Amino acid sequence: MARSGDIDIQLDNPMGFFESERLVDTNKEILERLGGSWELPPLLPTRWEQKPLLHWLHQFRSRFSSYALSTAWVDKDPRLCLTYPAYLHILLKRIPLVAAFREPLQVAMSLYTRDGLSINQGLALWMIYNFHLAAELSSDDLFLPYDILLQAPEVCSGSLIQKNVYQFLERCYHPRPADQDWQRLIDSSIKPELNRSNAVLMSESRLRVNTSLLNCCQQRYDRTLAATDWLNEFVNQFSNLPRPVLDEVVYEQIVLETKSVEFKSVCDQLESDLLAADELLVARSDQLQSLQEDYSLLKHKYLGIQASTSWRMMAPVRSLMDRFRFLR
Repeated sequence: MARSGDIDIQLDNPMGFFESERLVDTNKEILERLGGSWELPPLLPTRWEQKPLLHWLHQFRSRFSSYALSTAWVDKDPRLCLTYPAYLHILLKRIPLVAAFREPLQVAMSLYTRDGLSINQGLALWMIYNFHLAAELSSDDLFLPYDILLQAPEVCSGSLIQKNVYQFLERCYHPRPADQDWQRLIDSSIKPELNRSNAVLMSESRLRVNTSLLNCCQQRYDRTLAATDWLNEFVNQFSNLPRPVLDEVVYEQIVLETKSVEFKSVCDQLESDLLAADELLVARSDQLQSLQEDYSLLKHKYLGIQASTSWRMMAPVRSLMDRFRFLR
């Protein structure tokens, strides 16, 4: 059952999102402030400590005052991978993180099914989100492989998952649940049948998947889960963005920076057109100046002729000729 203030239950998540409208709306505002959205994330970390962004974040402090003063609350929004550093300046303290690590193709398939994003876009976003998340994780946080959570025998009492969760709760000064409560929570919350990411890729979709990108993502996923220390290995594996991801980012233009490059290209073209127009205006001004000089010269010559003795002496002849033209 969804909590009060959470996003309403919908078809794509019948058990509830466990995401507060307050947090989701704020994350949306933060990303829009950067000119992006959840599907158009920043590639590079944002300098929230600099003006004017820092002052802009101050407006959210009253919105989250109850969060900042409380010590026992949980909220979930995948966009926190991108916006989490901003909350240090909003809440004025660091909030422990719980990171659920999902298999890359499952994430890409879920985004394809729900949002219509291509598999390659989904894989690139999976890498970018994890890249941002890895930069914020510390040894006090909790890292949980999503697929292992879905495997009921692995999450029973005595499992590594349970051990890690209990240690995390102790670090947060929160009492651990009794074993029977743990098992009841697992049974009521984990529903593998609702996992839509297991949909089979259509043959034509498989042909369009960037195999280099997929292999790169899968390798980092497999290496993380093969390690004895998941969290530290995750941080190591996602400390940089590999070339296949950057190539896909440029091709799909799925990060803010590529849109900035596109905008800069338009600005450069406009600047070039403006420069050409200025040069044409200068050329036309030179031509006008030349015509004005020619006109002044001709006018000066004409006035000189009118002032000459010969012009005055020929005045009667010109008058007579004008009369003859009138008679004709």
